[in-house]
Amino acid sequence: MEWLQDWNWPVSKTIADFLIPFSENISFQLVQILQGKDEMWKYWVLAVFGNIVKDELFLNEIKRIAQNPTYEEVNAEVSELAKEIIISKF
Repeated sequence: MEWLQDWNWPVSKTIADFLIPFSENISFQLVQILQGKDEMWKYWVLAVFGNIVKDELFLNEIKRIAQNPTYEEVNAEVSELAKEIIISKF
């Protein structure tokens, strides 16, 4: 999961492509990232898995970010991405 912290790392896309088929199985770890303090990591988790994962806890965390973001989530545009995901899902 740590390889997804920065999409500029050459291995990030390869790791993401590998993890996508297992996205429902790693939803707990994805929620933990979204509840953390690393906004870049949150952004990339949302960008890669936001429209794929259907886990209720994951979706609730996306809604929380979209509706009640932290200052840091707003600054890093994580909340904007979360809003786009919510719009596309519902």
